[in-house]
Amino acid sequence: MRRILVISLALLVIVVLAVASLAFIFPYFNNNQQRQSPDFHVGVTFSGNTTQEAKMLVDRVKNFTNLFVVQSGPR
Repeated sequence: MRRILVISLALLVIVVLAVASLAFIFPYFNNNQQRQSPDFHVGVTFSGNTTQEAKMLVDRVKNFTNLFVVQSGPR
């Protein structure tokens, strides 16, 4: 009786591990979705004197940057 219990438990563990590994690996084999590369952005720094200059720079680079650093404090 104990031998049947051990064999059943071992088979259950094997089945659970197999299903878990397939669930983990399956997204890599799904070719229906086209993989997209992450967007590449750059940062821009500003150390001008007026807010108008800063606004002009922001308007010029807003389409390709995700970081804008403004210098604060005395130079």
